[in-house]
Amino acid sequence: MVRVEADHCPHCLDRLQIVCVKFRFPRKPTMVSRCPNCAYTAEWGDSKPERLHAQRSANRARASWRMLSMMNAINARFRYIVAFLIGALLIAAFLRHAVHVYVGISPQDIRKGALIAILPALLALLLLFAARKGRN
Repeated sequence: MVRVEADHCPHCLDRLQIVCVKFRFPRKPTMVSRCPNCAYTAEWGDSKPERLHAQRSANRARASWRMLSMMNAINARFRYIVAFLIGALLIAAFLRHAVHVYVGISPQDIRKGALIAILPALLALLLLFAARKGRN
């Protein structure tokens, strides 16, 4: 019986070449090597038993699914907020253009009016939140 060393192909006994090294977080690095003659590939350094590996894979799959469902909810909210902000920006730009072109108010006067209107808008918003908080 011929004894095959770890760095030789079990089929043709040629020396294996290192193709890459996989770095995985919970485990040790795994070296992937192949035989240049018969294309045999082998992974070395993975010392975890298959059953434990399958159990961890199932746990990761469940955790990934939970994380994905949470991310979908967050992504939906984020998309809604971004779409709302883009819409608000486009409407503000259109209104500013229309007021400047069709009414004839200068951009500086539009800016002054907008800055003055911020204070009553913030006060109305604060009163609205206070009224809502008082109801609950």
